[in-house]
Amino acid sequence: CAEYPTLDRPTTEADEALNPSTLYGRSKLALLNHLRGLGISHAWARIFHAYGPGEGPRRFVPQVARALAEGQPARCSSGRQLRDLMDVRDMGRAIASLAASDLSGAINLGSGEPVRLGDVARLLGQIAGRGDLVRLGALPDRPGEAEILIPDLTRQTRELGFRPRIRLGDGLRDAYDHWARALGTTELHT
Repeated sequence: CAEYPTLDRPTTEADEALNPSTLYGRSKLALLNHLRGLGISHAWARIFHAYGPGEGPRRFVPQVARALAEGQPARCSSGRQLRDLMDVRDMGRAIASLAASDLSGAINLGSGEPVRLGDVARLLGQIAGRGDLVRLGALPDRPGEAEILIPDLTRQTRELGFRPRIRLGDGLRDAYDHWARALGTTELHT
């Protein structure tokens, strides 16, 4: 999803006025344009915010989960950012379905359940039993960060026929438990 610009609506694969704000997004778009220039059939997954056990510790869900598991304040920005988070296990199934399909071109992959990052942090706080440690507004919002970055999943649901199975609360519980175990804390969700 890093290829998409900031929009005030769900992004669609037909949004061709792509103007990524990050080097990562510009690099992905350059690779896609190169692939298009080769004239071969291809599918291009635009992944929206996968999370889950084993995720890089500097990403949002692990940062909050780790802080809570350690009994430390989970310092967050405003939390107003609207995102689409999908458990990595569902994302793996979506990518496998796409690879096995005859679909071509760009396709958004996501959960279809937009959520504010502040609500994700609060839910992790509830899971950890430490909602008192969630500190929304303790960090500034990142300059240039999209307030809304959610996908239109029409192609995923209609053409690919894929719908995620893992609900946000269940996936976050598994992610929290992963970090609590990895950190050696005993505060696992029961």
